[in-house]
Amino acid sequence: MKRKPKSGHQKSGPVNARDFILEVPPPPPVYLQVPLKEVGDVLTPERAREYILEHQFPPVWGQELEGEIRRRLAQAGMRCTLCRCLGEHPVVEMRMTKAPDRPMTVREFKRLIRGIAGQLGLRIAPDSLVASLAGQRVEAAMVLENPAA
Repeated sequence: MKRKPKSGHQKSGPVNARDFILEVPPPPPVYLQVPLKEVGDVLTPERAREYILEHQFPPVWGQELEGEIRRRLAQAGMRCTLCRCLGEHPVVEMRMTKAPDRPMTVREFKRLIRGIAGQLGLRIAPDSLVASLAGQRVEAAMVLENPAA
């Protein structure tokens, strides 16, 4: 015999941190203070809340996401000549050159791109990352699952 779910009971799932902070009332007075070693400051729940509300994560689709991808590719030693988020579909198109002293296979490049997408909180749809290497030039395109709008 199947049980009926209790009224008002909802299934749980992943929660967006920004939405959670906006919906949940602020925490009680400071009961937890964690010293930050690098900054020499104290992290309180209120400061953590302010930080999350001030910073958009994942980056907003468009120029903000393009800039963040470019920055992370540059950190990986690539010189990005094109990074464009298409307006019609959740597709990111990239063109870059790699450093001559850094040999890289297509598999290694795809791993790099998937890593960058993961750091940005983005998911690449299965089998939707295409890349080609010709000498030092690299061209790639990826389709994202549910990009931030």
